[in-house]
Amino acid sequence: MAVLQRIRPYREFLTAVLHRRFIAAAGCALLTCYADALLIRAQISLFWSWFPLGKVSITTSFLFISALLVFILRVSQNHIGQRLYPSPLATIRQHASSYHTVQTIAIYSFSALLYSEIYMWSVPATAELHWIAEGKYYERSHLNDRPIFLRTTHQLHALCQAALHLVGDYDALSLPIDNPPQAPMQAQAYSQTPALHLLAKALPRRLERCARRAIIISFGAPFLYGLFGGRYLMWKMHLVLARIVWNVPQSVDFFAYPPFHITLFLRSLTSGLFLIALWEISSLVLNVYWALPPIKVDKVQGDKFLTDDSADPNGSLLNGLNAKRRTAKAFAFWELKLLSQHSEIRRKAIYNGIDRAGGTTWSQILNLCLAEIKAPVGSIEAFRTGNKVANPLDPPANPPTLEFLPRISAPLKTDPILTNSPPPKTNQEWASYKTAELARSYGTHPNSSSPSSASVSTLSPRAQKYLKLARDKLLTPDQQNVLSHGREAVTANVNDFTRTVLETPWLGWFFRQTFARRLKNVVLRDATSHFSNLGIIINAIDAVTALAIASLKEDELGTVSKDIKDIMRLFVEAIENVEVFTMELSPHWTDVKFDAERPASRYVEEVALLVRHLRMGLREMVAAFRSLALDLGISSGEMRRAKALLIEAPKGEEVKKKNGGGEKRVEGREQENLERDQGRIGRADKGMGKAVERPFKMSLVMQQDS
Repeated sequence: MAVLQRIRPYREFLTAVLHRRFIAAAGCALLTCYADALLIRAQISLFWSWFPLGKVSITTSFLFISALLVFILRVSQNHIGQRLYPSPLATIRQHASSYHTVQTIAIYSFSALLYSEIYMWSVPATAELHWIAEGKYYERSHLNDRPIFLRTTHQLHALCQAALHLVGDYDALSLPIDNPPQAPMQAQAYSQTPALHLLAKALPRRLERCARRAIIISFGAPFLYGLFGGRYLMWKMHLVLARIVWNVPQSVDFFAYPPFHITLFLRSLTSGLFLIALWEISSLVLNVYWALPPIKVDKVQGDKFLTDDSADPNGSLLNGLNAKRRTAKAFAFWELKLLSQHSEIRRKAIYNGIDRAGGTTWSQILNLCLAEIKAPVGSIEAFRTGNKVANPLDPPANPPTLEFLPRISAPLKTDPILTNSPPPKTNQEWASYKTAELARSYGTHPNSSSPSSASVSTLSPRAQKYLKLARDKLLTPDQQNVLSHGREAVTANVNDFTRTVLETPWLGWFFRQTFARRLKNVVLRDATSHFSNLGIIINAIDAVTALAIASLKEDELGTVSKDIKDIMRLFVEAIENVEVFTMELSPHWTDVKFDAERPASRYVEEVALLVRHLRMGLREMVAAFRSLALDLGISSGEMRRAKALLIEAPKGEEVKKKNGGGEKRVEGREQENLERDQGRIGRADKGMGKAVERPFKMSLVMQQDS
């Protein structure tokens, strides 16, 4: 009896690789700490700068603890994809009171505190950063105000870094998205860019941001320290701690003038720069190493995919594609895309895997990929019909009802327990009754449109006459007009004020629900979280396209041919739905920057990237299977429909320049893409030994005319 072999889960391969990359990133952070230690101890000799038991090594070890805290924070809060919420206000409402926010602030604050103590211990004694300042022989010892100011500055850096971490979504791991190669069957082995090259490219810009932030906080720290009681609070806290170790009299208060000096300012600037650089570089190296492709570098046997060492590589890959955790799922789809484009052996294994439980290997992979591609279409249909996409974070729509025991007595009475007041008898009671009745009828008269008309209509004609005379004597005609149209005037003023606030650059963005946010929240959001699913969807598109085209040569059993029509139909449906929905989605009333007359207002880069990959995949499949359309069950009408999507120029091709604030047309870029795709189609046709007609000349003519 054959023993069933256990299929290793995909997460085991991924976890091992991520651990090795974590160690490599930690090594880069350790080098950063060593550089900081050398800069802090600028007067150290050459021998002690590299000696393992020297002061530089000890300083490096403690600085590495501060960097390691950032690593722990990133690992605990890491997620795949961009965070999607309607507005920044909605983001803050969701995360303001969460555990992750408190954890982020606490870790950065503790890291800054540890760095402060290491820095003050490492600098020479001439810096005068000791806890206690020894006065002259006739003076009493007192707290030193210089280190208190420096610790306060470092805590301000920690609060600023925590805010940027939360607002900028530092925990998001954005996996790179590559364009498909020219032809899957001709693609060579995948070559990845070394991590050190990526670091060298991104490091100068990151250091520039660190320097700019250090300068701003260093100039603002003296004002924040001297105002709002910050200096008094920090002094009292340090006094309580100092009295535990030193004999400091409690009666000694801080000096009238803060210890602002050029030397202290320079130290706060340089130490703040070192601290921010330590945090930013630690986060950068972790992003770079974790975003490397799912490939194991082996100089002896060559680079391999993560699942190549498994006894059942495709089984482990299917386990990752079905994973519930987004990290394993995202890397599994990325690996599927890469092996579909660059590994002929793995593609043939997918085509020939027909004896797998749950269906053939190709059918299972196809169903998982098509499910991801259908997700935007389903989200759009749910938005159109008003059915909200299921989200486990939201409360249940129909909460369970509690079942009680059967009632054995009559229900409680709902009649008023107090009897009506007796009718008025005296003149005074009658006047009070009429006054109360008039007050109750104010604004509720059935035949009046305003409270003033309701109250006036209940008066006698003579009373109305005297009331009109009094109104003319006391109020001018303009004041009477304002009172008569008070509600409309107040509403107009409120609307004008609201629009002014929303148009403010530094405040309005906080409340605006932009068109880009709304569109991405519908099209790209994952159904089980508030994160973008763009990377997984694009990898699924590219993988299905590569496997379908390569099947013309490598699928000996013909398992792919019956599914070509379903793939093309889904691509056509997805392109049409996304493009039509982009044009018909109405902007939110808070999006005051939206201009319906400008197509650039509806251009969203992430959604346009999704449509472009769909169009590229459809273009490849039309060129490859056009002569076999009838045999594959694709009608001539469906083929014309697919070609029309390729010929028609995409809508909203105007995009804003990131630098300059102007507008820029990208028809030339689209024309270059079409020309490159034509060359790709020609090469694919030549490789298949078929003379395929090029159908994209009309597209170039239309774009040149436009």
